[in-house]
Amino acid sequence: MRILVVEDERKLRFPLAERLAARRIDADCAAGAREAVMFARMMRYDAAVIDVQDAAGEGAGIQRALTRMQPWMQVLVVAGQGAGKGSMPGAESEVIVTRLARALTRGDDALCA
Repeated sequence: MRILVVEDERKLRFPLAERLAARRIDADCAAGAREAVMFARMMRYDAAVIDVQDAAGEGAGIQRALTRMQPWMQVLVVAGQGAGKGSMPGAESEVIVTRLARALTRGDDALCA
């Protein structure tokens, strides 16, 4: 299984990828729309985790672009509050990974956080 993680904040992006790897799920990380589309042109993904509140305001557009390119892709849309002061990126990423794994097991078509 291969997942595309689209998250503009490095402090959230990489802990999420590490937790996916711990569950033997391959993950590629994109920092924004351009990078996400580049990955989707090169690889086939089973699912994507997309931050809809990214700094560039591209989240919803990324979701549309990816599902047009790979219509079978399941999407988990997250609205993170960022990795600012007092946040716990590792804990947030574990919640996302758990929800994603549960949804993929059930075979949901699309997900929203």
